[in-house]
Order: sequence, then C-alpha cells, then structure tokens
Amino acid sequence: MGGKERLPFEKKLLSEPCASCDMRCCTHFSIPITCFDMARICNRLKCRPQEFCHLADAKKIEAPPHSDVFIFDENGRLHEKALALKKKPSGSCHFFRGAMGCGIHGFHPIPCRVYPFVFGEGGRLKYNKHLVCPRKWKDGEYGKSETGELLEEFEKEVKLHNKTVREWNARHAGEYAGAEAEAAFFEFALLAAKKSG
Repeated sequence: MGGKERLPFEKKLLSEPCASCDMRCCTHFSIPITCFDMARICNRLKCRPQEFCHLADAKKIEAPPHSDVFIFDENGRLHEKALALKKKPSGSCHFFRGAMGCGIHGFHPIPCRVYPFVFGEGGRLKYNKHLVCPRKWKDGEYGKSETGELLEEFEKEVKLHNKTVREWNARHAGEYAGAEAEAAFFEFALLAAKKSG
C-alpha cells in the first residue's frame, strides 16, 4: 500500500454507543490480535503484515489473552512480544480514521468486534465494566447472539494462535534476530492461520 494509503472503508453506520463515543478503545490502547486477524486483514487489503501490525512489547499490553512471542535481538537478548496492530504517532490505532471510525470496519479484528463484552458465569454474555468503554451498552444496541458467537470464535482462535506461538517459541525463536525475526514470525503465523483456517 505504498504512497498515500487507501483503505476500503465500509460505509456502515456505527451503532450506539460507538457513534457518540470519542472511540477511546481505538485511541488509547494497543490492540492485540491473533494470527487469524492478521491473515484476514492481509487477504482483504492485499498487503503484508508489516504494513499494519508489529510485535509489541508484551509488558505494555494490558492482560492480553495471547501467549508471548519470543524474539531475540542482535545481542542475543530475549524479548517477550505480543502481536498487535501498529499505532500512529498520536497513539491511535493504525486504522483509526477520526470521525469516520475504523478504516477497516466490517473486517476489523475480532477483539474489536466483541469489545467490551466477555463471557460471564454459565457462559452468559457480560458487559466488562472494568474496560474503558464510557457507558454500558443497552439491549438493542448490540446483537447478543452474534456477539456470543464472535466471542466463541475468538476463544477458539486465541487457543490456536497460542498453540502457533508456543510452536514458534520452541522451534524457531532462536533461529532469527531483530527485524528478521519479526518477518519470520509473520510468515510462520500466516502459514499456521492458513492451515488451521
């Protein structure tokens, strides 16, 4: 996507409360993703992972459900990383388009689609009040069955992603260093997503 970036922004009306929010989830946090999210975005945008994601310092991502990716630097020091969307210098998500919202809305990562919901007791959908979402979503502002299905899909994908990361850490982490290691991990993760998908 060299030069001026063009994104296939899908003109879908954002539901409340997102439409009237300052989109804090897009502007304040690093967004951890799975290799499946990465593969879907690559396929849709016809681009390489390096253009929109990176291996971020795992300590700077609050409680991700993902396993840490082991990457060695050129001096042989081990770093624990997490696959995440890149951020702009302003701190917002790489795909954030201001008042327009998400530039890839419609095929954005599953963690973004299910936010701020989790599974509570008995597998019931629960609003996570500890997240940064400014107000509780009301019935009718989200699809309960669709959100529940996405959360189930998310849990499955996280398990498979973590299996991929553990395999990388055990077999390949020591083979590469620095930027070469990140590129090698992306290739490995995309191949694993393709095989599992």
